[in-house]
Amino acid sequence: MLPDLTGYMLQRAEDILESYGVDEIEVVLTSPPWKREQQPSPKSRILRVSRITDRKVQLLVCNTE
Repeated sequence: MLPDLTGYMLQRAEDILESYGVDEIEVVLTSPPWKREQQPSPKSRILRVSRITDRKVQLLVCNTE
């Protein structure tokens, strides 16, 4: 079972997930329509973690800046 990473910064969450044996991380950014061109950054915050397989997760993130 993975720990609750809600609110963690993306970089820290990726490090934790790697320590749990996750080797494929898909990052999906949610944002308002006028900020759609933004990309996730290491300081993006985790909103949701979805386990796809034992070794793959999807992270829903938002930028805080």
